Amino acid sequence: MEFGCIEECSECCVQREYYPSKQFGKIGVLILPEEKENIEKLAKLKKIKILILPRIGISENKKQLPTKILAYQLMGIEENGNTCPFLDTESDEKSTHGGFPCKIYETKPLACSAYPLIESKPIVLDQKCKFCKVNTWRVSM
Repeated sequence: MEFGCIEECSECCVQREYYPSKQFGKIGVLILPEEKENIEKLAKLKKIKILILPRIGISENKKQLPTKILAYQLMGIEENGNTCPFLDTESDEKSTHGGFPCKIYETKPLACSAYPLIESKPIVLDQKCKFCKVNTWRVSM
């Protein structure tokens, strides 16, 4: 079965999850180190304010700050952490499925391209995704 966005849905670009708990706030979109510079250039080019924070890092010593960042997170623009800064919620334009369009769709991060696959062992589909909810009985991995 091929994935397809549900008509007028943009929820995956709006809603963020608390991770690992509400105490730590909402998590952003996973950005690989090789994607970070390109995302920053696109934001500057499109005059969009973004916040990218380290997400996963490693260090020689547990008491030391990470010496190498393995992944970053692109944070949402709302005070509560929701809504991707590249989601066009202001113009009257619509995506091909009638939802809000992505301002960087052709060069979006790998995490966005892989959605609704989520980080998990084993890899599973995001059950909050409207497509996955509607097609749960058809989807098997």
